[in-house]
Formats: sequence, structure tokens, C-alpha cells
Amino acid sequence: MQRRIRTSKLTSKRTDEPEVVATTFGMRERLQSQRGDAEGAFESAPVKVDQTYVTPAETQNPLELHATTAIWDGDRLTLYESSQGVVNLQGVLAQMLGLPKENVRVITQFVGSGFGSKLWPWTQCPLAAAAARQVASRSSSSSAAR
Repeated sequence: MQRRIRTSKLTSKRTDEPEVVATTFGMRERLQSQRGDAEGAFESAPVKVDQTYVTPAETQNPLELHATTAIWDGDRLTLYESSQGVVNLQGVLAQMLGLPKENVRVITQFVGSGFGSKLWPWTQCPLAAAAARQVASRSSSSSAAR
């Protein structure tokens, strides 16, 4: 794996970053980007619009609520989730829980009215998985004690 060493303009610290990084979509090359001089560009612009716009706080609230049910079978997790992105959710949970991707199964039968809010994993997904893991370990240890 190639590595590059660079200095961050913000912190003046040396960073050692890999050229290729693991993502939920597989290995990808690191994005190269730069920030421009916004103040300088504004000062040299031939036409300037300097205005403050205010909008009220908005939040996306589709009618159908989000819900997650998690079931463990040994080291395999099955998640029933009203997700629009089951493959993304599978990859994220596998990474968060330290599991092989094939050990995480995400089932979505009814998405309902997501309107985009069910595209990414929400906090209830890993929390449901963690709680279900605790319940499964307690019930298996109490069964063994009987």
C-alpha cells in the first residue's frame, strides 16, 4: 500500500495517510482537494452581492417512523430495518461491529415513506444490534446455568 506524507495547512502537523482507503464501497483512492481563497476572490470580484439570508430550522419528518429489530445467531446478525440502503447498512454495521460482511444480513420488507431519510444508517441500528447481542449472551448463559 502506498503512503504519502504531507503537512496539514490547518495544523502544520505531518500526516501520514494511505493513498487507498477502505470504504463501504470497497477500496477507493483518497480524494484530492484544495480550498481556495474565498476572501480574496470576493474582494477581486467585479460584482458583489453581500446579503444575509435567514431560513427557519427545518427537519425531515416523513410519516412512517424508523424501526429496527436485531437478532443474533452466534456470530451472525440479522437486522430487520426499514432502510432504503440495505447494502450500505450491511457494510457499515459489519465495520462497526467487527464482523465479516457476509455475517450481517439486512432485511427490508417495507420501506414506506422514507423520502431519502432512510438512505443511511441511523443510531438505532447499531444500538439495536448491541442490545440484541447483550440479550442473546444473557439468555445463552442463563440456559447453560439451568
